[in-house]
Amino acid sequence: MTTARQAWVKLEKIYLSNKKARAAALETRFCNMTLSACASLDDYCQQLQSLATQLANVDHQVSDSRLVLQCRLGSCYFPSSR
Repeated sequence: MTTARQAWVKLEKIYLSNKKARAAALETRFCNMTLSACASLDDYCQQLQSLATQLANVDHQVSDSRLVLQCRLGSCYFPSSR
């Protein structure tokens, strides 16, 4: 029979393993996000922000400068309607 401590350690290992896999999947989505998959530039930036928030939730912070750079790089390929 396992003790509460042993059960906790086992759950912690499973969680940490899943956390790393989740972070890797989110990072891939963040890096590969394209404007063509979004309805507009605003939608693109909102989706990037959402991914950044999700990454922060698994202890993989996206700096503001990286987020802005990713949004800015995407806007270079989105023709302005003005």
